[in-house]
Amino acid sequence: MTTDVLAENKTKFDDLFDWNIANLRVYKTKTEVEVDTVSVLENLLKQQREVEKMYIAAQNLEQRHEFQQAIIDKLTQIKIKEDAEAALERSQLIDTAVANVYKSFTEDTGPLREAALVNAISLLGTDGSTTLEDDPVKKLFVKEFQ
Repeated sequence: MTTDVLAENKTKFDDLFDWNIANLRVYKTKTEVEVDTVSVLENLLKQQREVEKMYIAAQNLEQRHEFQQAIIDKLTQIKIKEDAEAALERSQLIDTAVANVYKSFTEDTGPLREAALVNAISLLGTDGSTTLEDDPVKKLFVKEFQ
């Protein structure tokens, strides 16, 4: 229930309580019984009503906070799942590219293997970096990722 509904129900209860007190006062006056109303009790009743309204409002804030935290947790779970799916997709793309490059080398009858061997021999004794034009393996990977 929202705070407004709870407050409205509390107001209805208070109005009914006040109506009952008024009826009791009418009954007392009809039966000519003198009963003094103590103002301290009326003040306490007013204070109690105010405190109960504030308590209901505080509970509503706690519920909103819990609901907000549940939404944040759910969104975090969705983000983690999406990140995992993206990582899996990236990994599958890379695995497919590597498999296709291996397949190109296994199905090749000579020119690709010869170019890769010449490139590997030319890299001996260097830092291992090559340009795209010189490296047939790099060319195949670029072709796969395009």
